[in-house]
Parts: sequence; structure tokens; C-alpha cells
Amino acid sequence: EVKVKIQRNLSIAYSKLANWRESLNYAEEVLKKDKDDAKALLRKVEAEINLDKLDSARQALQHGLQITKNSAPFVAMKQKLEAAEKKSRQLQDELFKKMTQKS
Repeated sequence: EVKVKIQRNLSIAYSKLANWRESLNYAEEVLKKDKDDAKALLRKVEAEINLDKLDSARQALQHGLQITKNSAPFVAMKQKLEAAEKKSRQLQDELFKKMTQKS
């Protein structure tokens, strides 16, 4: 369908502009029509990583890895997600340390 192609392309275009909310919005519109659209799933994962929605990104990534049988773009995105999760854990640990030192 033409509308789905346009939405998929808009998701890609907004990701190139680092407009993660719009990229996610259009990716989700595509996924409403086809939950197995690999390109839309990849954009969804990328946008959610950049919006710090890591749990949701992990779910979408697992689905993408499953339907694409571990394709290279999803494996690369898995590495980005793991790096973002590690950074998030480090920030949480630092915040916890600061909170407990002041008490």
C-alpha cells in the first residue's frame, strides 16, 4: 500500500534528522498495519533507544531478530541497545550513590 510506504519512508527520514518522536510515530503507524515490517521495527528500536524507552526497544528488537533470523541491521541495533542499557545502569548507580551519600 502506498500510504504504508510513505509512512515507512517518513520514519526513515525523521530518523536521519534525529527527530526520534516523529520517526517512532511513523514506524508505529506502519506496524499497526503490518506488525512484522522489519524496516519499521528497526526504526522503532532506534527511536526508542534514543528516547530512552529501553524496555520497549528491547521487546521490538527481540521481535525483529526473530522475524529476520538475526539479520545484520538488527544485530547491530542490539549492540546499540546494550550500550544504552549499560549507560543507563551507570547513571542510575551514580544517582543512587549520590542519594545515599547525602543521608
